[in-house]
Amino acid sequence: MAVLALACWPGSTSFVPETAANQEHPRRRLLASAVAALPALAAPLRAQAAASPWAGKYSDPQHPGCKRNILVEGRYLTVEGADALQGAECKKTADFNDLKSMLDPAPVKEFTVKGTIKFKKENQATIDFSAKGGPKDLLAVLEEDGGIKFPDGNKWTKIR
Repeated sequence: MAVLALACWPGSTSFVPETAANQEHPRRRLLASAVAALPALAAPLRAQAAASPWAGKYSDPQHPGCKRNILVEGRYLTVEGADALQGAECKKTADFNDLKSMLDPAPVKEFTVKGTIKFKKENQATIDFSAKGGPKDLLAVLEEDGGIKFPDGNKWTKIR
């Protein structure tokens, strides 16, 4: 009777065939392999985004010191920037020696505009600057040195 009690004890595999007790459930194997594959599937997407020559920080000579960042997702560009509220130059306002200056709002107006890299011309894109009062489909040409040239002659220089 004691042998039967031990055999029926919870967690005991005495009455379960050994192959079934040690066999992993097929759904668990499938789930485990899917979870293991996720980083490998995401890596090419990160590499593609990082590899885009459009992505990076730029300097705009018509707006010195103002932010110009381009983010790339597939063929779509997001340009994040800022323009000075007074004059063309974005000046640093925070001074660590004067704590009150750190409380003042920055004298800039931030913007985000969208663009699209052309299909067969990877070095050209159209950017919609209408949200900040500019043209809707402005042509931007990525030059060999990494800078971006616009039809008005303005050229953004790539910082990194």
